[in-house]
Amino acid sequence: MTLRGVVVRGAGLGRRLGFPTANLKVSRRRFPPYGVYRVEASWRGGGGRRAGVCSVGVRPTLGPSGEVWVEVHILDFDGDLYDRTLEVGFFEKLRGEERFDSLAALVAQIRRDVAAVRAACRRAAGRPAGRRKTRA
Repeated sequence: MTLRGVVVRGAGLGRRLGFPTANLKVSRRRFPPYGVYRVEASWRGGGGRRAGVCSVGVRPTLGPSGEVWVEVHILDFDGDLYDRTLEVGFFEKLRGEERFDSLAALVAQIRRDVAAVRAACRRAAGRPAGRRKTRA
C-alpha cells in the first residue's frame, strides 16, 4: 500500500522526543490498519527512497481526538519537509497501535521500532542502513 500526502505542521512533540516526524495530511479515507510500520518515503528532490517508521492511528497515549494521524519518522533525516508531498510505501507492520502509561515508555518503544527498521534494512541490503544524517 502507498499513501501520499502533504507534510503539515504538528505540535513538534516528535522532535522534542528525539524522533522528528513528517505529519501527513492525507485526503484518502482508507488507511492501513492502525499500527506502526516499516516504510520507505520519497519526495521530489529527496534523492530516492528513504527508510522510516510510520505510525497510523489516533495516538491514544496523547489523548485521542478521533482524528487519524499519519506520522513518518525518516531515519537519519533532519530537514524541512513542510508543504512538500511525501509518498510513503508500507512494507511491514511492526506492531499494533498501543497506549503507553508515560512518554518515557513511548520513547522506549519508538527506539525499539527504529532498531527493528534498521535491522530489516541491513538484512535487505546486506549492510548497515541509514547511518548518514542528511538535510533537504
